[in-house]
Amino acid sequence: MPSPSHPSTTSRALHDVELHIAQDKIICIHSSTLRQCSGFFSSSLNWAEAGGSSPPIIYELDLADDVDYDIFRKQTDNSKLEISAESPPGRDESYYRALFNLFDIFQHRSPSIAGLDDIIILIKLADKYDSLPTVSRAVRLHLMEAGGQPSSLYRDIAADPVRYLHVGEKLRSSSITKEAATHVLGTWSQSREECRSILSETFFGTLVQRHHELSEKKWAANKQLLSLNLNPPRPTFVQNPLEDGAVIALARVRELISLAFSRCYQGSDYENLEGEMYREVAQSTAITYTLTPKVARAAITFDSARSHLQAKIALALGDLAEVHLQLQSEVLPGHITSAQLKDSDLPWDGDWI
Repeated sequence: MPSPSHPSTTSRALHDVELHIAQDKIICIHSSTLRQCSGFFSSSLNWAEAGGSSPPIIYELDLADDVDYDIFRKQTDNSKLEISAESPPGRDESYYRALFNLFDIFQHRSPSIAGLDDIIILIKLADKYDSLPTVSRAVRLHLMEAGGQPSSLYRDIAADPVRYLHVGEKLRSSSITKEAATHVLGTWSQSREECRSILSETFFGTLVQRHHELSEKKWAANKQLLSLNLNPPRPTFVQNPLEDGAVIALARVRELISLAFSRCYQGSDYENLEGEMYREVAQSTAITYTLTPKVARAAITFDSARSHLQAKIALALGDLAEVHLQLQSEVLPGHITSAQLKDSDLPWDGDWI
């Protein structure tokens, strides 16, 4: 728990507002800082009230039955609230830590963030007090630095992509949003309903459209891959197919593609395996074969047929075999296939700076 800030003669000279959060938890801050960082306090504070020589302006946290409806109210002679010494239900250490983090950020202090839950609580408070732009900058800096290891953020996103997608949208962070969306679109059947419940309607609609486009792209690719053939056709004068380099190349590549599809789609979790399947398919022409003299004399040789098939497979796949993630070197076998959002897909124009 952050140490409570107790008002003193010195602090009252420097800070003309006291925020009474609980009986032993008071934050001292200057009214100009509150006005600059929070639309809520900017509307509430009266310029005539401020001033270091005046008695401090006191706000008390009015606790509602639902923690989401707690709100700071300005104290007047007739409106002093009774602040309980006991924390009411729903107000645990993380709740008070988020409040201290909010006002620490206002005063250019680094927030004390223990994990994703802390970030989400802080974002809710920033949204309530109309201070998301200020909080966004501080949280994005905290996440991207991550103790000098930005890659840890991308690992965290992979572990909880839907909630990070929510965080990215609220903070207007294109990098967080795009990385999380890649994971979400690749596991859409598992992520769709949670996304619907926490994302804006506009952004959710964009994701629905992008997933539909991804599905159509996969359907078209699968159709071409499973009907793969040579064009132009192999010569008809070779009587024994086993002596035709083109036939051998086509048969081997078709076999590898068939095996990749079979491994992927034999279970119910195929959505998590499609990325690896497409990457296997992309490598299916990396085959060799010992050619007999008769095969070597065929009009379409094994190597030329293999090169031709490789070009057709690449055209069918497009970017389906690509890994649209920041941590490409850490992608494990069986990873998803997905798509990457463009800046125009984001429900805002430019990140907060």
